[in-house]
Amino acid sequence: MTSAQRYARGQVHHGAMLALADAVLELHSAADPAAAETGVLDLAIRAVPCGFAGLTAATIDGGLAAVSDPVVDEADQLQRGCGEGPRWLPDGLDAVVCVVDTTTDARWPQWGQQVAVLGLRSMLSVELSARSAGLGALVLYSPEPGWFGTPEQEMAIAVARHASIALAARREESSLRHAMESRPLVGRAQGLLMERFGIDADRAFAILRRYSQDHNIKLVEVASSLLSSTDLPSPLRDADGRIHR
Repeated sequence: MTSAQRYARGQVHHGAMLALADAVLELHSAADPAAAETGVLDLAIRAVPCGFAGLTAATIDGGLAAVSDPVVDEADQLQRGCGEGPRWLPDGLDAVVCVVDTTTDARWPQWGQQVAVLGLRSMLSVELSARSAGLGALVLYSPEPGWFGTPEQEMAIAVARHASIALAARREESSLRHAMESRPLVGRAQGLLMERFGIDADRAFAILRRYSQDHNIKLVEVASSLLSSTDLPSPLRDADGRIHR
């Protein structure tokens, strides 16, 4: 990278820092988790800056929650296919992972060569977390090798910290809203069990919760299935392990 390029990028970073506060306010005002995720990607691309961005989810398979371009998903699928890449780092290791040049990185040679064919020559991954809970990672790509220097990494970390707070807040709000909306449905299912089996509300809820846990089905889905079917899910076990049919 030439000195002129570094100077130009320095000017971009200066402007990005000034605009970061306004962008964060917009991020915190996002209507729902999906809007917040899109906002994070847009902010990262503008502020770092970089060519492409994605968000991985803090789930067992660590799939992508959102991408700015399909090529990010392709790069992630290649990691799965190769069985190597940044996603395979042990949990808790390296909150920031940088690949200077995908064609020469010795850690993941097979994956690196394949993503280079996609036009992705450098990568930066920054962990997302809030209140000690992992939320996934912000993954950035550039078509230029050596793109993510110290200024870019510092900006990406700043974006990730703000994004973690905003995403956690939106997801918590969404979860609470869903809980409030599903409460009447669960209450009706409790009432049905109470009437059918002559049990109290606590025992009815225990039955629903146990069935939900045993079958890995959301509680609201168990309640909905119970109310929409003429037959009760079988078996339905209460907290004592007894079976109701």
